[in-house]
Amino acid sequence: MMIKKKSMTIFYIFLGLMMTYGCSKEMKDEMIVENEAEQTQTTEDIDEDSEQSESNDSDTTDGKTYSEFEEDQEEPEESKDILAEYSNEEIEYARIWLQLGPNQEISELNVQHFPAGTPLNPKDENSAVSPDDVVQLSGSRLVDGSVTYSSNGNGTINVYKVPYRWESTMSEVEVVDGISVYTQDLIDETELVSLDVGDDESVVELIELERVTD
Repeated sequence: MMIKKKSMTIFYIFLGLMMTYGCSKEMKDEMIVENEAEQTQTTEDIDEDSEQSESNDSDTTDGKTYSEFEEDQEEPEESKDILAEYSNEEIEYARIWLQLGPNQEISELNVQHFPAGTPLNPKDENSAVSPDDVVQLSGSRLVDGSVTYSSNGNGTINVYKVPYRWESTMSEVEVVDGISVYTQDLIDETELVSLDVGDDESVVELIELERVTD
């Protein structure tokens, strides 16, 4: 009888241990599952935060959105090439007057072309003729003066030191071999001048005053 009781006692103790072990294992498995779920959620949160951070970084530069950053990088309006809409000839006329014009306070800039072979002095029948196409720039008044030149097409010009107005009588002019010495000297003594770029805004202002006649 005692043996039977002991056996029963051992059985119940063993059953209790088994039940305890089962509960412990179940609790341990649940804890493992919960930990894995938490780790998965944490990883997802980290990935989401990382993606959000990358998105924010891609959308901003130094606290600015890329659209704002690109706008800042655009060339300021005033620094753009304001001469792009004008021809090389128009720009050349203005630059020459800015550099050589006797009077800068003019109301208009007259541009007149003379082809090669034109007498330098139209009032002198013995005048030497220009060897190149010549351009004369002048203001609207006598006091504005003039600049007469031929272009070399390389940023330099030949300046003819001819008067703005020729005298009406040339009876005392020396003539050699049928050519007025004075006019021939003006051709032989042309000055080679390198053109300055000048200030773009001033160039534009003069271009707006140009009046071209042929």
